[in-house]
Amino acid sequence: MALTELQAIFDENRLGRLPITLATSPREAHLETADLILIGGPDMNWATKAVASRLPARFTFGNPDDREIQIKDQKTGTVYRPSDPGERDIHDVGLIKLVPNPFDTRRKVLLIAGAFGHATFAGVKLTGQKDFLKHPLIAAGSLFECLFSVDIVANEPLAPTIIDVVPFLTSD
Repeated sequence: MALTELQAIFDENRLGRLPITLATSPREAHLETADLILIGGPDMNWATKAVASRLPARFTFGNPDDREIQIKDQKTGTVYRPSDPGERDIHDVGLIKLVPNPFDTRRKVLLIAGAFGHATFAGVKLTGQKDFLKHPLIAAGSLFECLFSVDIVANEPLAPTIIDVVPFLTSD
């Protein structure tokens, strides 16, 4: 669903057809030869894990090997967790990042990932929203990290809320 939504955003903004590669290996994914759009967190997308593990970051994913479903602000120590699906008020958290491709720093990676699928889908939708696109860092084409949250009602994400957008730093 997230990929279909992203293609609709490309179509709506006359950005052309989004080339899609569903890859099972680094060679197939063109990690070293292309700008990339990665959808899904490191627990579900091996390419996201490979990229995220090689870059410094203000906002980091929990360790999927330890079953940590969270995003941590490395500067403040604040941990953002999605709600347990059994809770009455359900919310999810996610990240959108435009960062250098660690395999070829002349290239970029757009990463859209949620703690769960709801935030991943909401993150894709957020990339097409005017308020997001008008943020000074994003409008300038700068490298950035965006932390957001989204409430879920009847198993569907509502409009996501940006928590913070910060410049991507090349070192901690």
